[in-house]
This record gives sequence, structure tokens and C-alpha cells, in this order.
Amino acid sequence: MGSYVGSYLTASDNQTVGKVKGEVDISKMSIVQADFETAIGTTTGSNLAGYFCDLDSATQLDESDTTTTTMQYALHGVDPIKSSCALANIYESQVFGV
Repeated sequence: MGSYVGSYLTASDNQTVGKVKGEVDISKMSIVQADFETAIGTTTGSNLAGYFCDLDSATQLDESDTTTTTMQYALHGVDPIKSSCALANIYESQVFGV
């Protein structure tokens, strides 16, 4: 598994040459590095384990919406490798429910 941000072009039918497919990890057990739409720690709890937050966009968590009540992502504190990001996992899922 890896990550890819950007775009990838194939033939219009994607049946003869490229045959490109995507794989998405939807496990509620996977912990990922998550970026916020603004600086981590701006809102109380966005840098702490035990808090929750929603998505702000397709690629970022909503830092200003961090709270102790249940939301889409569970936070596990600041990522020790990249301090501008949090460690998080999916908490509420349309696939698996809460």
C-alpha cells in the first residue's frame, strides 16, 4: 500500500491499454497520517489522542471541528514523523457503520 495524490490519465475506455484501477483501504483499524486544513493544535484537542474530527475536504481533516464527541475520524495525537499531521483512523464509516 502507498499513497498517490494527483491525477493519472488512461485511454477513454480504460479497457485496452492502461487498465488502471484503484485500491482504497477502508479498514477502521488502519492508522494513517492525516493533514489538517490549518495548523494542528490551533483548536484545543486537535493534537491530542482521544479527540475526533470530520473531513474538511477530500484530502484534509477539519481542524476547527475537533471535539471529544464522536465524528468521522479518531485522532491518536501528533505524528512523530511529521509534526504538522495527526495520526488518525476511520471511526464512522458508511460501509461498516459506527
